[in-house]
Amino acid sequence: MRELMQLYSSGDRDFSGCEIDDSPDNDIQSQCLDGAIFDNACLSGLFVGTSFRGCSFRGANIKGSDFSNADLRGADLRGALIDGSTFKGARTDGALFEGSSSHSYKLSKGEIPDW
Repeated sequence: MRELMQLYSSGDRDFSGCEIDDSPDNDIQSQCLDGAIFDNACLSGLFVGTSFRGCSFRGANIKGSDFSNADLRGADLRGALIDGSTFKGARTDGALFEGSSSHSYKLSKGEIPDW
C-alpha cells in the first residue's frame, strides 16, 4: 500500500486490477485517494475515514473491507463484491452500488448498503 500511495502522490490514478490484501501494512486510514480507479481490483483492508471521492471500484472485490466513516461520494461501485464489508457512517451521496453483491444479495439501482 505504501507503493500505491507513492504512485498516487506522483499523479498516478489507475490501479485497475491491483491486489491488496488485509495485511496490517496495507491499512490506510484517513488518507486521500480521490479519483483513483480500482476497477477489477482485489482490495481488503481497513479504510476507515479514507476519502475515495469519485473513485471507481467497478467489478472490484472489496470483501471484508472496513469503509466506516469513509468518503465515497460520487464513487462507482457497480458490480463490486462487498461481502462482509462495513460502510457504517460512510458518506455515500451520489455513490453507485447497482449490481454490487453481498452474500448473494444484489443491490438495486439507487440502493445503498446500510451495514
